[in-house]
Amino acid sequence: MSPPDSTVDSRLRLRNRVLTAQLMARRRLYSADGEFITAEMKNSHEFQDSMKLLDVELGTISTMLAKHSVPFWSPRYNGHMLMDTSMPALIGYLSTMLYNPNNVALEASPYTTIVETEAAQQLCKMLGYNINLSGTEPLSWGHITCVAIYTARNLKFYPLSLQLAAKPGGPLEFITKDPPFTVELAAGETKSIKDCEAWELLNLKPATILNIPQQLFESYGISQTFLGKALYPFSIQTLGLDGLRAACSLADPPGKIFVPATKHYSWPKGAAIAGIGPVNCVEVAVDDSARMDLSDLRAKL
Repeated sequence: MSPPDSTVDSRLRLRNRVLTAQLMARRRLYSADGEFITAEMKNSHEFQDSMKLLDVELGTISTMLAKHSVPFWSPRYNGHMLMDTSMPALIGYLSTMLYNPNNVALEASPYTTIVETEAAQQLCKMLGYNINLSGTEPLSWGHITCVAIYTARNLKFYPLSLQLAAKPGGPLEFITKDPPFTVELAAGETKSIKDCEAWELLNLKPATILNIPQQLFESYGISQTFLGKALYPFSIQTLGLDGLRAACSLADPPGKIFVPATKHYSWPKGAAIAGIGPVNCVEVAVDDSARMDLSDLRAKL
């Protein structure tokens, strides 16, 4: 906006426009239903007392915010993560908040989900990321560190859960009979799942692991539903990292995550959530473009 706020007239006009649009939208929807809060309710002592209390509390919090907030809107302020809120951002936030969309699910936010996607693509384009969905170049990922670590951990330990479920007495014991279920090891050798060492299973290629459910369906007719139920008692999500490591008699450390020296703090947080621990985040030097130094990465690998 500006300090002092020389745009207050424009801001008040836009704010009133937002509130008027919301009011008209509410009036148009099921207009025959009548008023929800009637004149009788508004004239009641309870309603009047509630509005007076709201007015007092609003005055209190407004005064306290004005006196005791960090003046990040001032050009005299120079901080790390805060600056003045732009008028488009403020009006856009107010306008959207009144409709209370939930962008977690498309069903609850049919319009704002589309807007969010378009805005994210604009940001990616501005920063030089590939946004061409029809091209052959890989697309960039968003800020999904914790989910990425969690997913990578689950994928890495999935073969061990399968091996546990296939042990004698397990729900998938039948896949070890003739013909036994086999997997392709990292070096290209094919081996029965029951004969694989834990180290071999932990080093299967991601594509190999992702193809296991399809292989089980084609070879044994195992559905996704049956497979999910069979693996549930043995999965890392159920047993936890320590529980699965104990079930497989793993004595080695839980693995390491290689991160740039300029890593975001979500990386050690994600490692903690996944049970790997921030101590197992290995920092790799970066070059002048803030990218991992490949020579340092190779040395530490």
